[in-house]
Amino acid sequence: MSKPDKPEIVKRVERTYHPSALTKAIAHVDKGNPIYGAFKKYGVPESTIRDHLKGRAKTAKKGPEACLTPEERLSLANFVK
Repeated sequence: MSKPDKPEIVKRVERTYHPSALTKAIAHVDKGNPIYGAFKKYGVPESTIRDHLKGRAKTAKKGPEACLTPEERLSLANFVK
């Protein structure tokens, strides 16, 4: 008996396009142009453009939420000086 193959681990790839390119690509498609054309012109993956057009996009920020408000941060910075 042979052992079953382990499932392949797929690493996530960080985006390689600028966020403004996504905005331009969406505007390009909104003008009636095809998604594939926006992908070729701006380098944003077709699936990403589709997700944003259908409202399925994740716009989560990386990292934890800030513990201090901007005013508290400024106050602390002034105190430390």
